[in-house]
Amino acid sequence: MAKGFANQGADLVLMARRLERLEELKVELEKLGIRCLPVKCDVTNPMEVKAAAEKAKEVFGKVDVLVNCAGSAKNNGVLNMTDEEWKFTMDTDLNSVFYVTREFANKFIENNLAYDMNNYVYLDFNFYD
Repeated sequence: MAKGFANQGADLVLMARRLERLEELKVELEKLGIRCLPVKCDVTNPMEVKAAAEKAKEVFGKVDVLVNCAGSAKNNGVLNMTDEEWKFTMDTDLNSVFYVTREFANKFIENNLAYDMNNYVYLDFNFYD
């Protein structure tokens, strides 16, 4: 998805818990002639999300488009899933969408921008695994 936006000339803010992967992707994306800001951010932590949104505004001045695409990989099937695995899944796949959308929507409003937010969330409930 990031490559698609970069191919269209969009500067990017990429957020993830592991900065190393983002730094590698930054090098690849900047070869396409765009600016890329990797930000270490656990999107399940509202304070980290707020800091990331502030950093994005500080570096780029504004944000035009938001795409939420975080998803968890802890799926043990509903019959075997622990409460901790369920909480992790809901924090990543649902709560993070709220936290990120809230912070970046406020940045859109601060800049008097109409905003485009797309939320891509993948939930897979394997009831019989």
